[in-house]
Amino acid sequence: MTEKLAIEFMDDMFSIIKAKRRDISEIEKIIKIDFEKNVVFFFKDKGYEFQLVDNVYDPINRYRLDKQSDNFKRGNDYYLPKFKIVPWEFVVKFEWWKTGNQNPTKVYWHPEEMTLETFYNKNLKRAFKLI
Repeated sequence: MTEKLAIEFMDDMFSIIKAKRRDISEIEKIIKIDFEKNVVFFFKDKGYEFQLVDNVYDPINRYRLDKQSDNFKRGNDYYLPKFKIVPWEFVVKFEWWKTGNQNPTKVYWHPEEMTLETFYNKNLKRAFKLI
């Protein structure tokens, strides 16, 4: 392949990449509309009713459970699983603090890595059974 053909090939590949990025951006705009609602519904369907925590000054929404469980108690406070949704990055950060642990457990879910169902089964199901 001559240098001219190699540069033309490279230019063609970059134009394809640019077009795909535009397509991905358009698809992400559509997904962002219901991303948060779909995550909350997923857990509701599993039997966990997460409540939105009012936070007027922060665009990141936080959700928590309104239950009590001695498995998540430290002193007089309960640290049940809660999560934050960063919709513009499609990231959901889960956090909980079990009785006896020195530090909270934190796990992150991003849909490009695995499905929410797989993430729930691998990372959350055991902790949620303690509720």
